[in-house]
Amino acid sequence: MISRQELDENLSELRRRDPQLKQFGASTHRYKLNPPAQIVEIEQFESDAGVKLPLEYLNFLTRCGNGGAGPHYGLLSLEQVRSEFDDEFPLKLAGNHFSAPLSPHEERCYPVQGAIPIAHGGCGNMALIVTTGPDRGNIWFYSVDERLLPFSHEMPVYRLNSTIEETLAANSLRNGRLLADQSTRWQFVRWYEDWLTRCLQEVRDPAIR
Repeated sequence: MISRQELDENLSELRRRDPQLKQFGASTHRYKLNPPAQIVEIEQFESDAGVKLPLEYLNFLTRCGNGGAGPHYGLLSLEQVRSEFDDEFPLKLAGNHFSAPLSPHEERCYPVQGAIPIAHGGCGNMALIVTTGPDRGNIWFYSVDERLLPFSHEMPVYRLNSTIEETLAANSLRNGRLLADQSTRWQFVRWYEDWLTRCLQEVRDPAIR
């Protein structure tokens, strides 16, 4: 993870180069981080949830910020995470293991067992970090149509003038490959730094948007 000083410098540059907050989600988080979480806050959350937070995520919370500037509409604070569960906190976390979908068509109800929501993607979509099982620490994406996939920038390969059926087949092929290939998994630091790098590239050179 980049240092807190470097992160602050990068966020300051984003605020300077994007004063109208045109980047996706910037009008919500405004390129600003909340104060870091105190150890007592972390311990209380972990005790209530019955889980240990993944190390990369934990380090960010305590060294950088408890929510704020980040991918999509920004990172949720731990209190905002709690509110996503409503009355199901901590039932959806404590003692429940995350299991990867067996197929790209499998539906899941939100909140997802064994995973913490960390950023709203808009329109009911949500970035999650897994807290249990083999995928612990990996970033997954929950979509409004109740599909769950590993986070990835990989796009389906569409044939020119594809029919609807061919488009759906390409989507399914991409999704199936993501589920089957463990090398596609991203953990917190890679996910966050990718967002930061992309934002900086776009505000420095708007032509690449």
